[in-house]
Amino acid sequence: MTTDEVSQRDLASLSVPLVGSLAATGDPWEPYRLLDCDEVPVEAVSAYFRDLQAAGRSAATVRS
Repeated sequence: MTTDEVSQRDLASLSVPLVGSLAATGDPWEPYRLLDCDEVPVEAVSAYFRDLQAAGRSAATVRS
């Protein structure tokens, strides 16, 4: 895409399907889980969340 094409895209018309959810666990070591549309945890995201926790990030960072 050229710069002109990017600047002319109408992002207001962008439609992103709502599937899955973020679930609070109540566990301080895994405060949130990202669930797919079948309510199965997304393992790649779970690994990323564990890395955030190990780096000392807050649960609010994981939630965001």
